[in-house]
Amino acid sequence: MTSREAIATSTRDGRGDRNPVTTPKGTIRKPDLFLVGAAKSGTTSMEAYLAAHPEIFMSARSETHHFGRDLTIKYRVEDTEEYLALFSDAGQAVAAGEKSIGYLFSRTASQEILTFNPDAAIVIMLRNPADMAFSLHRQFVRSGNEDIVDFSDALAAQDDRKQGLRIPITAHKPDMLQYLDVVRYAPQVERYFESFGDRVTVILFDDLQADSAAAYRRVLRMVGADERFLPEFTVHNPTVDMPSVALRRQMARFPVAANVGRSLINGQFRRKLRRASAKFQPQPDRKIDPAVRQELLSLLSDDIAQLSSLLSRDLTMWTG
Repeated sequence: MTSREAIATSTRDGRGDRNPVTTPKGTIRKPDLFLVGAAKSGTTSMEAYLAAHPEIFMSARSETHHFGRDLTIKYRVEDTEEYLALFSDAGQAVAAGEKSIGYLFSRTASQEILTFNPDAAIVIMLRNPADMAFSLHRQFVRSGNEDIVDFSDALAAQDDRKQGLRIPITAHKPDMLQYLDVVRYAPQVERYFESFGDRVTVILFDDLQADSAAAYRRVLRMVGADERFLPEFTVHNPTVDMPSVALRRQMARFPVAANVGRSLINGQFRRKLRRASAKFQPQPDRKIDPAVRQELLSLLSDDIAQLSSLLSRDLTMWTG
């Protein structure tokens, strides 16, 4: 018997019955573990590590954004029955969870989750805000949420975008183009502390890089899962070079033709086309300009100080 099988057979009886809900399709386990963000802070890696644990069930669909109704999310799982169906196979899992990075930025998600399941456990992952904003911008260019390739230009566009201007036709998370607001962590973290108290675990990207096993065990300890199991700690969701912004824009303008193309062209060839298109498109810088980084950290210094107080942790390594 493998260690994974041994742990699975020792799962505590009855934990899978916690907070069930009755639907037309029967009784379904409510999710009770929420990986709420922040983006580009190791959330996808942590999601994969948790999914590997034999006592934890993670939704196969990431970024459901069922909560956080104050945000405009293009691919949200709106219907509650459809959302709960994602957890129909949770069985006797000690914890059933999902990851949606917009939950942290949302002003309403913490209360929505509290109303849905007051026993929920919350995992928040945070990264140096300047580095996170830069990495998020690169990811958004890749995913089509952003069409301003230069990071400094995207920052300069934030005032216009607050007025609803210069929003890409391909945007699926337009609210999160407000990069400075996204990385003002303190009020976001405080909302979850106020709602869930000690059911919140905050993990810094620095900690995950320094000792992935220790960071992982903190989450297992919070939900009561066996800490003996450790997955393979590999990096997930690194940002890579992006396909042409112009190509994505045309696909968004002609969705029927784009869907026909997807159905006719196999996945391997589509990936080759995307890589080829990237060669003819300016790409975001791979590293943030030190002057831009320092300017961002200066703008965010008060928020970092407030977050330090909230976490009772010295965060000067972010600004040094």
